[in-house]
Amino acid sequence: FGGEVAVSFRPIPELRINGALSLLKTEITDAGAATQFAGEELPRAPNVTASAGVTVTPFDGLEATATVSYVDSTKSALGEATLEAYTVVDLSASYTFEAGPSNLTLEGFISNLFDERYVTFDEALPPGFGATSLRAVGRPRTFGVAATVEF
Repeated sequence: FGGEVAVSFRPIPELRINGALSLLKTEITDAGAATQFAGEELPRAPNVTASAGVTVTPFDGLEATATVSYVDSTKSALGEATLEAYTVVDLSASYTFEAGPSNLTLEGFISNLFDERYVTFDEALPPGFGATSLRAVGRPRTFGVAATVEF
């Protein structure tokens, strides 16, 4: 069982605040022949995920956003080790201006501002694969720029 809630409000025209929370509780109640998994939580189903963000538009065309996202610890696979919880902070800013009959938007962003190191999947491999486990890690700090023309 579980539930989600998301809110977004604009206390003043130049400020938008967003938030989301997801709560989840899972349990394997009938594991069939795999009785060793009875009572375990489902893999890759964190009990809590949450995010909060603020977007500021101080004047026409300029927008800046900061977002914090949290993912609770969870199992990667049945019978496997627990993946640690992590928090990621993202920033972006953009400016849109008229360029003749079109709009031009320039954007810059930083994903994972504090270079949080986290694992999103980690599963042991059977013998003979040449490696002991298969692991996926989260994206490191990433910088980027973009230009968009609307016509």
